[in-house]
Amino acid sequence: MTVELLIQTNERTIVSAMKPRRFRDDLTMVFLTVWFEELSQPVPFAANVFDCEPHGRKLWFRAMRGDYGPIEVIDKDFADREEPLRLALL
Repeated sequence: MTVELLIQTNERTIVSAMKPRRFRDDLTMVFLTVWFEELSQPVPFAANVFDCEPHGRKLWFRAMRGDYGPIEVIDKDFADREEPLRLALL
């Protein structure tokens, strides 16, 4: 008897990304505006080094490498006043 494991992924194709931001005390997450091939317009996205989806990790590594421009560092007091995903749209 064999058991099949079905793993569903929602991998997206990255067209472009811009406006990288991160919290001063957090190097694991970068907020971006990302355009995926599967969507009709750019969307806010929180890229994480530990993301379960490959496109999330890929966006994080590319952002940290500087592919999408310099990363703006956000102070904690500013972040406390804003919803994190909205930061990608500013």
